Parts: sequence; C-alpha cells; structure tokens
Amino acid sequence: MGTKVSTWILAALAAAGTACEHHPLEQAPPLAIVSITPSSSDSQTPSDSIAVVFSKPLDPKTVTTATFSVTMDGAPVPGTVAVHDSVAVFWLATATDGGHRYRADLSTGIRSNAGNVLPADVHWDFGVKPVAWPAGILVPVPLRTYEGSGQAIHPSVLYFPAGFVGWRYVMAITPYPFTDAQYENPSVYGSMDGIHWYVPVGVENPLVLPGDSAPVTGAAKTARLHAMPAFPDWGHAPIRARSDEEADPGIEVFGPGRPAYGTHVAGGCLSDPDLVVDPATGRLRLYFRQASGGFGNGVDVLFVMESSDLAHWTAPVEVMRGPHASLISPTFVFRGGQWQMWAVSGRCGDNATAVRYATSQDGMTDWSPLTVVSVNQPGFVIWHIQVREIASTLWALYSAYPVGQGHCTPGELFLARSADALAWQVLDQPVLSHLGDSTFSAGFYRSSLIARTDQDTLGIWISGFEDQHGEPLKVHTAAVKVGLTGFLANRAWQ
Repeated sequence: MGTKVSTWILAALAAAGTACEHHPLEQAPPLAIVSITPSSSDSQTPSDSIAVVFSKPLDPKTVTTATFSVTMDGAPVPGTVAVHDSVAVFWLATATDGGHRYRADLSTGIRSNAGNVLPADVHWDFGVKPVAWPAGILVPVPLRTYEGSGQAIHPSVLYFPAGFVGWRYVMAITPYPFTDAQYENPSVYGSMDGIHWYVPVGVENPLVLPGDSAPVTGAAKTARLHAMPAFPDWGHAPIRARSDEEADPGIEVFGPGRPAYGTHVAGGCLSDPDLVVDPATGRLRLYFRQASGGFGNGVDVLFVMESSDLAHWTAPVEVMRGPHASLISPTFVFRGGQWQMWAVSGRCGDNATAVRYATSQDGMTDWSPLTVVSVNQPGFVIWHIQVREIASTLWALYSAYPVGQGHCTPGELFLARSADALAWQVLDQPVLSHLGDSTFSAGFYRSSLIARTDQDTLGIWISGFEDQHGEPLKVHTAAVKVGLTGFLANRAWQ
C-alpha cells in the first residue's frame, strides 16, 4: 500500500500545529483530541481508515493496535496504525461495511513526544449506512490511482461472497490518464460494496512496471515511479493512444524455457489486466499484456502473476507472445478441467477484428494454437472483451464500434453467450449505449461483469471516455446493476 497521507491529514496538521513542547513530564498538560474522522454518527459512508488529530505531535512507539483499536459489532477489526506528526490513523484491513456498527478505542498509553498523556481512555462508535445501488443507474467509481489522476481503464472485477482476505470485491485495473499509456500498469483494489474502492493494506500500486523481473516495492519502486516522465498538466495531456494496432495471425506460443520477463521486450506498457481465481490453489491470477512498439515492429507478450493476499505477488511468468495487436484484451476462464483464453486480434478502426481462442492445462506453459471463434455483432467491430462462466454458460461482455467508423471510439457494450467456447450467440441490442450520457460521450471500452444469481442481477463495471471537445479524451469508471431476467426478456439472441 505504501505510505498514505491524505489531504485531510495535511489540513489537520496545519490546524493542530507541529511545534514540540519541552516541559518536564510532571508539568506537561494533558494530551487532547482535536478531531476524529469518522465522527460518532449512524449514517457514515464507507471508509478504509479512522483518524484522530491530537493536540501535540505523537510518540509513534506508543500508538499501536493495543492503544488504538477498532471493533465491528463487538468483534476486533484487523488493521495497522500509522502516525503522521499529531495525527494517528488506523488503516482497516478491509473498509467499513454498510449495516454495521464500529467502535474505536484510545487508551492512556498514547503519549506525545514531550510525554503528554490522555487523561482517560476515549471511545466513540458510529454506524455505516448501506450503499444504495439502484438498478439501471450508472454510479461513478472513484479510484486513487498511483499517478494521481483518478482515471483508469480496463477493469476486471471478481466477487467473493465469503470475502477474499476480507474483501467482497477485488478489481484489477490500469491508470490511463487522458489516454496516456505510459502509466498503464496493473493496480489492484478492494471493495465491500462494489462502489467504494480502496488500496488494500500492504499493496503498492502499480504491482509491476515494464522490465521488472519481479514485483518491486518500497524505495526501489518509489525511485522507478519518480523516474517516469512527470505529467505536465492533467487538463492538457498528450494523447498516446495505441491506434496503430494491426492484425496478424502469426502467434508464437512458448513452452518451458521461454524467455525471462523483460529480457526480450523493453518499454511499452502493461495493459489489459484480467483477474481470475485458480480453483486448485484458491490464489488469484493476474494476467496482463505488455504492448510495445507498433505495427510492423511491435510485440504483444502475455504474463501472469499470482497472489494469496493481494499484497504479495509472484514474479511475472511469460505465457504467450505474438505480433503487436494480436493479443488484445486477453480474458481467461477455468472450465471443464482446463484453462481457456480468448483475445482480440486487429487494429483500432479496422472494419473487422478476430476473436481467437486457446486452451491449456496449467494456464501458463502448454497453450494450444489459437483458433478463430464464431462471433459476429452485425454492424459492429468487436474490440475489448471479457468472458465469464455464469450458470454453466459462457458469457462475453465486449465493447464494439460501428463498421466504417474508422476508430475504436466511441463504442457500445454488447453481450454474447456460448455453450462450447467457439460458437457464440449475440444479443441484437447493446447492454448499454453511450448516447445521451455526457460522462461516456466518447463511448464505452473494456468492462467487467459479475452475475449475482441470488439477486437476479448483472453487475457491470464500465470504463470509457468523455469527449473533451478537441482536448484529449478523459477516462471514467462507473458501475451499473442490471436486472437479468427483465433485461433478457426484451432482447433476442442471434
């Protein structure tokens, strides 16, 4: 996760002051509390932290989970504590959850640098209101991206009814500020409600950068990030869209002894993440695509990393490589005892692309040759795709743009289904249309779906673009809930 210092902490420091007192202990006035966040209330919104501003700079050694603790409905809540001068923060292992009550306790063991102590133990409680997520309404999904823009693309979301290290939802996504691909590197987030997303404890986004043979953390990662070109102005950023992508059927699949990560591919970005669970181990697999170069001299390389806790990831393993734009938006499913993969081959703006399919026993080394599947959206060109298994049927959610448009934006979102992974039926109408939506006025891009059969709903996490009227496109992320039975009742499969 790295060090988190929020803007409200900086403001609190300014208000509380930072001067150290030097009175002897017996003359030290009591340590006082200036403010608490969240405060005692029954209608707090979800949060991943509880913060207390004290009247004096704190002795960090005295602020621990023993002297600053949190419970939910009477049960201890795991987390970590951090001190920023006069501010103490309890970072929850997972965010506060709607419909529950929380209590925070501070003990007299907390001291200032000068020895000031609390005159008595302090506690307060608060309730978190459930998040309203009405069906059919696009709800913005704000994210703290590592480069600071809050703009991210290509979500891949998983739902865990019993939680994954406490989180009900886990998402992989890449920052893409004003379509600048240099920041497009995989990052992960957790959520309890699908709307409010947080960087989990211990996670340092991005998880990996181009050329790293293993995930880099701490000071080494900070140095790598500082070496990246500074973004000059979020309002007037250069466009670096991958618009020169070209279809090429010549896919090369590597088995054992394939090149080490970063050895043969330099630069580029780590885009198109896809998050799945390995049923054999229960670990998360994060697949992503390294795209470098352009038509004629570029290469696409697929990698996979694994994690059991979101904070620690294995070194990337190369899965497959091919010419530039031949492995776009790879998506993976474990089904029928084997790993299955689909990817798009084509150039942005072409009047046709191909969706290709391969299988593997381990999802890493023994991939079959890629086969073109039968899927056609009349009048549209399929672009970025995700496949999920829902009730023993494969479902594909994909962005597609009109034939003859000349560019891959704007696009709409469509659904298709298949029993055998090769032959697909498509819906005659989009799941969502960008027309009339100002936030996504330049269309939808790769999005992610989850079926909640217990609620008869589809949850869709959308990424797409806002037309800036001559300026670079702005990237947005949102979520929408769709009633599944009612939605399908009004549409025809082809």
